[in-house]
Amino acid sequence: MHFRDTIVITGASSGIGWALVSALAGREVNIAALARRPELISELWNNIPAAERKASILSIGCDVGKAEDVQAAFNQIKEKFGPVKTLINNAGITHISLFKKGHSESTKNLFDTNFFGAVYCAEEALDDLIKTGGHLVNVSSVAGYAPLAGRTAYAASKHAMHGFFETLRTELRLKGVHVMMVCPTFVATGIRNQGEKKLEVETLQADDVAKAILLGIERKERLLLLGKTAKLAYYFNKFFPRFYESMMLKKQQQIFNDHSK
Repeated sequence: MHFRDTIVITGASSGIGWALVSALAGREVNIAALARRPELISELWNNIPAAERKASILSIGCDVGKAEDVQAAFNQIKEKFGPVKTLINNAGITHISLFKKGHSESTKNLFDTNFFGAVYCAEEALDDLIKTGGHLVNVSSVAGYAPLAGRTAYAASKHAMHGFFETLRTELRLKGVHVMMVCPTFVATGIRNQGEKKLEVETLQADDVAKAILLGIERKERLLLLGKTAKLAYYFNKFFPRFYESMMLKKQQQIFNDHSK
C-alpha cells in the first residue's frame, strides 16, 4: 500500500473486515469502511490509540446486497478520497442447514450479499481500478471450491464468486488489475453461529487472516488458501473427490444429527 492509496473494505465492522481496518490503521492510507452498522466501526476506531492512527477513515452505512446503497457509497468515497486503488470484497453471510423445500428465499438472500454484493462493488470500482492499476480482492471460503455439507446455498454463492472473478481476471489481465481470491478455513468471526462452534474444526484468527491478505496483495497472489484445512480440502477435492466427500461428511456429521432430532 502506498501513500494515501484508497482502500475500500466491505463488511468492515467485525471479523476479517475490522481486522483489515485495524491492520491498516497505522499506515498513511485512506480507508473506506462499509458496513450495515457503521457506528460500530467508529467505536472500534476510537479505541485505537490516537498516536497509532495514521490512516484517514470514512465509515459508510451500506448494505452491499442493494445496488443503490453501493452506488451511493462509492459516490461518497470518490468525493472524499478520489479513485479507488484497492477493493476488498469481504462482506458475507452464511446459513447452516440441510437443503429442503422452502429454502429458496434464504438462498436468494445469500446470493444478494455474498455474490451480487461483490459484483455491485466491483462494478462501481472497476474504472478506478483500471486507472490506478489496482487490486480486486475477494474473500471467499473453502466452500468456494469444494462441497461443504449443510451449506448448499452458501457454497453456491461462493462458487459463483469464483466463477465470476476468475473470469473477470482474464478480462483484466492486460489492464494491470490484480485479482485475488482468498479462501480461509473457519475463522473466529461473528459469521459463525453456535451450532458450528460445536464442531471440532481448525479455526483461524481474523487478525492473522488480515495480515495474510495484505501480504498477498503486496505479492500479487492469485489464490490464498489459508489454513491447513483449506489446503487439504483444495487438493483432496481436486484429486480424490470421493475421499474428500467422506472426510467432509464425517466432520459435518453433527449437523445431520442436529437436524434429525
